[in-house]
Amino acid sequence: NKPIYVSLRLLAGGGAQAGALVSKGNSALGNSFRAGSFTNEVPQDNYLNFVSVMATENNTDVQFSDLPAGISIKNYSGTFPINISLHEGESYVVATNSLENSINTDGLIGTLIESDKPIVVNAGSANGSFHNGGGRDYGIDQIVGDDKIGNEYIFVRGNGEDGWENILIVAHENNTDGFINDDNTPSASLNEGEYYLIEGDNYTSNGNMFVQTSKNVFAYQGIGANNSEANQSLFFVPPLSCENKGGVDNIPFIENIGTTILTGGITIVTNRGSTVTINELPIADFDTQGPFDIDGNPDYVTYKVSNLSGDVSINSDNELYCAYFNQNGVATSGSFYSGFISIPEINFETNISSLGYCIPNITLEVTNSTLFDSLEWFYDDGTGFVSTGNTTETLEPSLPGNYKLTGTLVCSGSNFDSQIIPISLCPDDFDNDLILIFDEVDSGLSGKIASNVSEKIMKLSNNNQIIAITHSAQVASKADKHWKILKEIKGDNLESKLIELSDKDRILEIATLISGTKITDESKKVASNLLKGS
Repeated sequence: NKPIYVSLRLLAGGGAQAGALVSKGNSALGNSFRAGSFTNEVPQDNYLNFVSVMATENNTDVQFSDLPAGISIKNYSGTFPINISLHEGESYVVATNSLENSINTDGLIGTLIESDKPIVVNAGSANGSFHNGGGRDYGIDQIVGDDKIGNEYIFVRGNGEDGWENILIVAHENNTDGFINDDNTPSASLNEGEYYLIEGDNYTSNGNMFVQTSKNVFAYQGIGANNSEANQSLFFVPPLSCENKGGVDNIPFIENIGTTILTGGITIVTNRGSTVTINELPIADFDTQGPFDIDGNPDYVTYKVSNLSGDVSINSDNELYCAYFNQNGVATSGSFYSGFISIPEINFETNISSLGYCIPNITLEVTNSTLFDSLEWFYDDGTGFVSTGNTTETLEPSLPGNYKLTGTLVCSGSNFDSQIIPISLCPDDFDNDLILIFDEVDSGLSGKIASNVSEKIMKLSNNNQIIAITHSAQVASKADKHWKILKEIKGDNLESKLIELSDKDRILEIATLISGTKITDESKKVASNLLKGS
């Protein structure tokens, strides 16, 4: 019921490799992405590059294109591009073993992933390397779509060598020129899907690098923990943007992967003159290097802070771009925890929990108001959204319908809309028989919001008998029993019939809600899983 951070940290058997992936939340949702991975100059048989996608809505079509001729995809023998269809929560992985042929070493870099509905994409290598020796490590991360990339990036060096402290720039458009630090001569000119690997010797003596491109690009950073090639990681990097302000609260147990203790620190990019704190204390109170100037961009500075432990929160009164990295033996991990704008997040407060999200039982409250310069609540009764005139952080809805909150940033003029929140009138139980009837409360809602509605209806059933009339597979699947309503014309009369469904028929009817009249084995499988709650 309130925003959280989600991250994955992994450690290989024997502690030989490590990796980390930080969820980008709603910022991860997109329709067009470009993959990145290690380049694997001298591959071994356990070098695996991959792209994985997950659908957030049913009947999502995904295409993997810009794949080079000669690439060998694991467990796939079809044609290119690769086209798949996924339902909500289903995933698909495209992977290559780098040792199988020379194309496979870096062939997935620049792969274009497109979808007709929002998806989430992870990419990287397990294992792999940016260098040409025998060392290797994991390098994975969750990335964002082309609507959130940019053309200015600042990178802060880790503790590795030039050979793997590398920057991977992936072009999304033809004729993309790249410039490093304060050099006005292009270092590379790329077409869509091509990449440029910037070696570590391009970092300045201040341990940072400014990269500017003529068109928006996807940027990945390789970072090392020491002078061993076996200690490197790879993560996705956000572009500079006045929209990326706020803080990270928090990075939990920063030195841990499970019970294993790692050492390392965080890197920070922020505006010159900003006040930066760690755990509400001045950044100077810690083992801090910086602030350092940046060649080619005097508006920002960088820091590197070492030897942190426990839960770590970082805040700046301006823009903030924060990553962490750590190592134990030959295992290294790292990832970005900030730098991607988030839409307004809404918290729901109810007076009586059993009644759910309905009037007059509900208050809406934004939880990340500090990210925006102004807020405004909007209401839609079915004819379109209009302003409520409320510009505060809370709203008590007075009319049934859909609500949303818009956050505005003055620096860019951008508006960010929250998810649409459907609010109904609280059902009346006039005869006190604890029976509540919901008639198509899910009408017009997307899969994710419909799932939220179904959870709320299910909670109401703890104290009431619920009868729900629905065309949503997510809502219908929560019921313990199902009836199908049929209407037939007999002579001059219209007759309605109520038929109780068997377990087999329940699956078929929910499959119909998913895929229409043409029921497929896939839709029956999804329906069965929905009924099982998996």
